[in-house]
Amino acid sequence: MEHLVQVPRLPPARLAVVKERLNVGRRARIRRERLAVLSRETEALLRMGAHPNVVAARSVFEGGGGRVVLVLDGVEGQTLRQRLKDGTPLTVEQRVQILTDVCRALSHAHAHQVIHRRVEPSSILLSEDGVTRLGRFSLAKILSESAVTVWHAETEGDLDIRYAAPELVNVGYGGPGPESDLYGLGCVAYELFAGKPPFANPGQAFGPLPTMPSGMPQDLEALLPSLLTGDPRQRNSDVANVLTVLEVIDASDEPRQVTVPKTLYEPGDLIDGKFEVREVLGGGGFSTVYRAYWSLTDREVALKVFNADVSYERVQREIRILMDVANEHVVKVFSGDQTRVGQWFIISELVRGETLEAFAHGNKRLSMEQAVSLTDELLSALEAIHPQHSRLVELRAKQDLTGEEYGELQELQQQGIVHRDIKPQNLMLTGRGVILIDFNISSQVGTTVHTLSGTPRYFAPDVMAGIETWDVSPDLFATGVVLYELVCCQHPYDDAWPRFGRGPLDPRQFRPEISPALAEFLMQACAPYSTDRFASALEMRQALADVDALTVSLSGPSEARDLPVRLQNLLSNAPANVNPMVQEFLALSSQARKSNRGTRGLDDLARATYVETRLDADLSRSVLAGEHRLVIITGNAGDGKTAFIQQVEAAAVQAGAEQHDRSPNGSRLHLPGREILTLYDGSQDEYDRTSDEILMQFFAPFAADGQPDGHLRLSAINEGCLRDFLLGHYVRFPRLAADIIAVLDDPTRELPTRDIVVVNLNLRSVTAGGATSIFSRQLRRIVEGPFWGPCETCDHRARCPLKHNVDTFRDPTSGDAVTERLRVLVDLVRLRRRRHLTMRDVRSLISHILFRDRECSDIPALLDSPELLNLIDAAYFQGPGGLGTPVGSALERNADLLTETDVADVSNPQIDWALAHGSGPLRMRFPDRSSDYPSELVDEMGQRAGRGYEANTTLARLAHSALRRLTFFERSDDGWYDMLPYQRLREFEAALQGSDEGARGRLRKEIIQAVSVYEGLPSVELATNALWLTTDETPGGELRCFRRFPSSGFDLRVVKSSGPYIESELDHLELVHQGGARLDLDIDLMEVLDRLKEGYVPSPEEGRGFLVNLDLFKNQLLAQPAMELFLVGPDLQMKITAGDGVGSVLLSEVRA
Repeated sequence: MEHLVQVPRLPPARLAVVKERLNVGRRARIRRERLAVLSRETEALLRMGAHPNVVAARSVFEGGGGRVVLVLDGVEGQTLRQRLKDGTPLTVEQRVQILTDVCRALSHAHAHQVIHRRVEPSSILLSEDGVTRLGRFSLAKILSESAVTVWHAETEGDLDIRYAAPELVNVGYGGPGPESDLYGLGCVAYELFAGKPPFANPGQAFGPLPTMPSGMPQDLEALLPSLLTGDPRQRNSDVANVLTVLEVIDASDEPRQVTVPKTLYEPGDLIDGKFEVREVLGGGGFSTVYRAYWSLTDREVALKVFNADVSYERVQREIRILMDVANEHVVKVFSGDQTRVGQWFIISELVRGETLEAFAHGNKRLSMEQAVSLTDELLSALEAIHPQHSRLVELRAKQDLTGEEYGELQELQQQGIVHRDIKPQNLMLTGRGVILIDFNISSQVGTTVHTLSGTPRYFAPDVMAGIETWDVSPDLFATGVVLYELVCCQHPYDDAWPRFGRGPLDPRQFRPEISPALAEFLMQACAPYSTDRFASALEMRQALADVDALTVSLSGPSEARDLPVRLQNLLSNAPANVNPMVQEFLALSSQARKSNRGTRGLDDLARATYVETRLDADLSRSVLAGEHRLVIITGNAGDGKTAFIQQVEAAAVQAGAEQHDRSPNGSRLHLPGREILTLYDGSQDEYDRTSDEILMQFFAPFAADGQPDGHLRLSAINEGCLRDFLLGHYVRFPRLAADIIAVLDDPTRELPTRDIVVVNLNLRSVTAGGATSIFSRQLRRIVEGPFWGPCETCDHRARCPLKHNVDTFRDPTSGDAVTERLRVLVDLVRLRRRRHLTMRDVRSLISHILFRDRECSDIPALLDSPELLNLIDAAYFQGPGGLGTPVGSALERNADLLTETDVADVSNPQIDWALAHGSGPLRMRFPDRSSDYPSELVDEMGQRAGRGYEANTTLARLAHSALRRLTFFERSDDGWYDMLPYQRLREFEAALQGSDEGARGRLRKEIIQAVSVYEGLPSVELATNALWLTTDETPGGELRCFRRFPSSGFDLRVVKSSGPYIESELDHLELVHQGGARLDLDIDLMEVLDRLKEGYVPSPEEGRGFLVNLDLFKNQLLAQPAMELFLVGPDLQMKITAGDGVGSVLLSEVRA
């Protein structure tokens, strides 16, 4: 029997198949025989080595109770037999792909003298990653003199004779060989197109061949007779020949042999039969670098392929240089050679990381300490490739040299090289620090400067072609420029052009906190003349190490905002180990245990942390300038309507307005020449007056018989109440009601006059604008405010998770990057159209992420808890997973939505494997964060969980989930985006951009295909130009009746929803048919449709949720009149067309 198990300490995608032989009793002979069966499979797989189309073995051992256990790598998916049984259709391309992958597996096995002997659908695994793998090697034969074949009654009974070659069941036909496996492959190929095997038993293979099924590619149809003959001597035994045929058929998708000279290769190209190109990493004027799979060593490498005109001497020099260098910060080279078409190439280690380009240009940030550390590593690499400067100076200074010294001098002068192209793009940030790559234009030190190839912004201005010889100075100048950019995100010279006559800019004009010592170092390193710069990498490295302080404290007025007196008193009277502001911020949470008073009104904390929106920047100015007569702000509770009106009142008073008739629900402001009347909540009763009476008086000048009074009216009112009032008093306010209701129904519509403005905050996006979004600015306002002084003297500051959370988001180096990733998670709520987030929601969610409803008094017990998870779950990165809420506190309602897109629930096999083995992506640095204690606890929990088959699987899963969340937020590269639970997010957002017609066109085609496949269309090719909807099917489901709607009748549109004075962003698309049917598409439905296209069967919950709109859309389309229907079956397509109008129909066959 077999089990699919999760291996502890491995990612969710890393499964294992455990095969067990049970009940073998105590008979040693039987146990030995059955151990031999599984050992044979292990030996065959280990003999072959790893291959992407073979299920790999891990080990075989005897377990307790007489069990014999074989452990294989597990792959999520289903066997081909299961796929054929469930009736899910396969396209022609998919069928050929399956055969090609199996043939590749057989080619690999045969090359290692292994015959499978069981090529049948049950041995073929269709994995979820789209790769077909061959398994079940328990009957394999190893073609060697010492090998003993395991074949006895127990295993023979498992063989499906419909796929077994005659020689496998009757030794009289000869022994098994490669042709035996190809016979099974031929049977599988036939069944994939015919729906059944070609023979019921091996004996029928000696008779006439069956009729070839329709729809089979011609090349495959020509190949099968050579595979399905019963006589093994007449059968094709050349797996390479068969693979060539299949790859020609499948040339559009699979790696292909390059047969004509090329200067550039593409993913899928197979170079010289050795290197499969998987990714283009980059290129320049001399070469292109690829990520390639090197079959000889079974690993990925960086393959640098030079242009055809690059000389042998240049390639030889680069190889010699790099193979002679032993420094961990210089890329390692393995070998080099020439392709069959004459291109030189170099094979080097695949450096996994990212270049420093984004950090140098300011798109990402490094701490000053990290920038200096990386520069030190670069200088150590330059020490390794540059000549030994101090010894050369010493020898050259001597007037008399011994013969030995003269020989040493000559040797040293020939050893050193200058890289000549030091720049951020050639510096890779990896787990072992910075690595110097790309020695394309490097030169021998002492040779004449013939050309000035390089990157101008990093090129020393004092190098002259023809009159100079190469020395190390250009490399040192470029290193100085790189460090300057990493620290300042600016080039040291105006216009990024190093030149004579002007020195570098003082770095303190960009970063005032830079210390004088570091500023002096940077100015010297970037000086225009070599005589003013450092003479060697060793000297420069030592000078950098002598910079004792990188920054200085800046004097001057504090940047802290003035706090209300009450908050100042709280901070100044804070007890030991307590920050009273934590309690204040906890009150912002809508689900706070003790008080949520901070969720209402403009109190002291709200004023101290208020962030301006477009209402404040634009509408407030317009109101004070008297540009409108009536301003209505509508939205949900918590949208900040009242807070804005109170801010306008404060601004008016500051501008000299007199405030009269102030009440709990508004006031009257007198400005020269006009008055402003405010109403905080038009849906609220006031004393003895109802809300209707208040609104009747407030809107009186806009009634049908009303007279303008010159006043400006500013009101906040719930949208529902506003609609009810206007509809209920339509006779009194006919024009006002018609105009406002029209704008509420169609946000893109403009009011006929500027006198009236309706601001609908239901359309506002708090996440629009990236780093400048309301959400991001609100978070920064809280963590960067003057609220955290008591935390700096707290006894628990090194381990407190609340301080860790605040420190993370306010860190000047990496805090903005973490904030952006949290904003993206919150933005998914908008793209999924799950909830409109208000300002109250934003502040409540931020409170939850930072504090998780925990007070300072809760921290000592939390730190003393023996359960690591209690403390880990209080860290910010666990918040989006819904973790860390203390007993007695409800999960914040918006955080509950974030759990639906938890990055810990996503499987990224490569990332997960790396995290499980301690080789995950490089993390960002947080120099201002007091500690990294939660991360240390995550590592400790993983160690406690253990590894292997005796590990605590529950603890291992929890540790891995926490590590995934931490990695998402803090990895330094851009791979965090791929950890999100939406594979189509980039395409969906591109389609939302109004200018990207191409993206929407591609998406429209895919939606039509997905819906058609979901409706049961047997071939996706039929849906290339039309959407097909099923109307009925025959008993047994072999024939289905379809309606066909041409693709030209559909348009994929962006649904616009914006309004005046608000931050807005597009969130969904609309598929519109010319007959009027409409389908709203958000990111969730887009992902489901993508899975439907691949044959996914939705759950009942999804059917009641995401797919309800799809069913309504289908019904709207089917309700339209039709003149034709289609009957579609596996090998049939018939069209039924209305005839002469008196009830007759025409039936005709249609070729796909």
